[in-house]
Amino acid sequence: MAESPKQKIAILGGGVGAMTAAYAITESPGWEDKYDITLYQMGWRNGGKGASGRNQEMGDRIEEHGLHIWFGFYENAFSAMKSAYAECKAKGLSPGSPFDSYLDAFKPHNTMTAMEEFDGEWQQWPFEFPYIKGEYPGDGGSLLTEWEHLKKLVEWIIKHLEDWHQTDPSFKKGLLVKTMEVALLAELGRLLGGKKVVAGPGTHLDHVKHLVDAMPADVADHDPVHHSLLDGLLQKFLDLFMKVVEHELEKNASVRHIYILLDTAIAAVRGILNDGVLQHGYGILDQWDAREWLKRNGASELSLESPLLHGYYDLAFAYEHGDTDTPNFAAGVFTRSFLRVLFEYRGAIVWKMQAGMGDTVFSPLYLVLKERGVKFEFFHRVTNLGLSADQKSVETVEMDVQATVKAGPDGYDPLIPVGGIPCWPSEPLYDQLVEGDQLKRDGVNLETAWCPFTVGKKTLVRKLDFDVVLLGISLAGVEHVAGELIAVNDKWKAMVSNVKTTQTQAFQLWMTKDTAELGWESKELPVSGAFVEPFDTWADMSQLIRRETWPKSMNVENVSYFCGPFKDAPEIPPFTDCKFPEKQRDRVKAAAVKHLTQNMHWMWPKVAGANSPGGFDWNILLDHSGANGTGRFDTQYWRANIDPSERYVLSVKGSTQFRLKGGESGFDNLVLAGDWTDNTLCVGCVEAATISGLQASRAVCGHPEHIHGE
Repeated sequence: MAESPKQKIAILGGGVGAMTAAYAITESPGWEDKYDITLYQMGWRNGGKGASGRNQEMGDRIEEHGLHIWFGFYENAFSAMKSAYAECKAKGLSPGSPFDSYLDAFKPHNTMTAMEEFDGEWQQWPFEFPYIKGEYPGDGGSLLTEWEHLKKLVEWIIKHLEDWHQTDPSFKKGLLVKTMEVALLAELGRLLGGKKVVAGPGTHLDHVKHLVDAMPADVADHDPVHHSLLDGLLQKFLDLFMKVVEHELEKNASVRHIYILLDTAIAAVRGILNDGVLQHGYGILDQWDAREWLKRNGASELSLESPLLHGYYDLAFAYEHGDTDTPNFAAGVFTRSFLRVLFEYRGAIVWKMQAGMGDTVFSPLYLVLKERGVKFEFFHRVTNLGLSADQKSVETVEMDVQATVKAGPDGYDPLIPVGGIPCWPSEPLYDQLVEGDQLKRDGVNLETAWCPFTVGKKTLVRKLDFDVVLLGISLAGVEHVAGELIAVNDKWKAMVSNVKTTQTQAFQLWMTKDTAELGWESKELPVSGAFVEPFDTWADMSQLIRRETWPKSMNVENVSYFCGPFKDAPEIPPFTDCKFPEKQRDRVKAAAVKHLTQNMHWMWPKVAGANSPGGFDWNILLDHSGANGTGRFDTQYWRANIDPSERYVLSVKGSTQFRLKGGESGFDNLVLAGDWTDNTLCVGCVEAATISGLQASRAVCGHPEHIHGE
């Protein structure tokens, strides 16, 4: 009896979604007998927006697309990492690596700092989150319902108020508690139809908690009267609180901060109660921008313009066209993700990678997949998906071949060892390429769409080269390769018209002074946001110094990453304009130098501002060229993420309904993967991309049956 031929799967792209899909398919029982998988990758490295490289000419320094941190609720992403590291160790795939497990490669981080501008000055607003001992992401955390989120949020409100009572003596006793207790009891009696309510033990918000705790777990069994009671009590509390503290808001940061926290959280609770979330899910809120929705539910202008919200918008680059004057963040996506960040993290709220993202994430995935039998063909840039005559299937995949691998199409060996860690270099390994000398001499960028370098063409044909196409290219790239699909399918037209993307920018500094010597004091290496645009986010990533190979004489004491939105050029030219990418890099460089000279004195007062002629002490930048002043910036690293594959996928209001599910592409043999799909989270992050990859795998082979977070 003849064996059934294996189904050929062509995976296009090598970002988180595509790699996770390949990983999950090859986890399914007996996959080796069913599938023949080839992953086609532009350029020399996997990773997509998460790709990183090692600069072999500069201390093997890590060069990223931007700042990447993993939140503790990334259950699916961490589960994949846990599995990949365990398999690498069991099979001896990275024998010299210092990372025996994923918990060596990711370390907990508990403090996030928002920068607040008030009365013409910038100051720190730190948020410390408790570390939960014995819990680790990827171990199978629980998923909270919308009602459970609301209950957690009420508990969070009460705890923050109680903590504030303890830390701010001026409001610990007296007027605040007594006045509000009496007034809230009166309000509760009024809401109950004139009944008299007697005070009991506890704080003034315990009545709210008792009411919430008394409601059934199933919202279908809730009495709408209780929702009205809860809404009324919270609004009355906030009104009373404002009357007591309003005279302190402008002169007491502690009072201002607790008010912003309570005001924002109460607006969210009221919105969840009143706008149908408990009945229909968070998606019903996506018709509004998050700030619009919070305002609709009573949030003050002080809260709406606060660093609390500013910082979360920054985190998701939530600005149309990269313009910080046009913030836009779908309220349902915002609220779901924010509450999962707060209430579903395992161990720590944030986990920092201990090497580059390419090293930490994509190396173990690549090594495991390669060992399992997945073929990788690097240096293939997809140019077009061609449809069948009946327009129901993908018939061809057209590609540019960017370089000729001496060992054959799937023979490129992409990794180099740095301190025992398998790493991706910042440039191709030219000695493995026929055109290597030319590519190196001419400084060709194989990851740009502008004036692409090609040595030939390749066309994959259905039934001959593939049976299924798994499209893992990011959305802005999809628009350029899926023209035939978009032309015949209204859902594709709606998706590319309504789901927006934006450019981002980033720079990295290597310095000879540590964090304290810069002027920032903190217990942990800082991660901060909500600062001056466009480089609103800064993270001290000095934990990476030990993973680079600087000689001691270079005295590297600090590595800092900056990133933010990057406003679109007035006109984005066709890909024939070869000079455009360098012009955009020049824009980033100019903005970075301006940021350091004009803004960093608020964060680094010992090396910037009045203490440094010209606004910044350029001598602290690591430089071996002998340059002076701003010339020393030239040896740092910066980038403009302008290419289609690099553009960040936004979650603007009204857009999530137009996303396509991974297994519902509308074409018989096409499956989708990427954070741009309808993946429940629908926000640009590793967890969303991972979920999409798992969903793509399920569409192909039925595995996994259950995906955390759906």
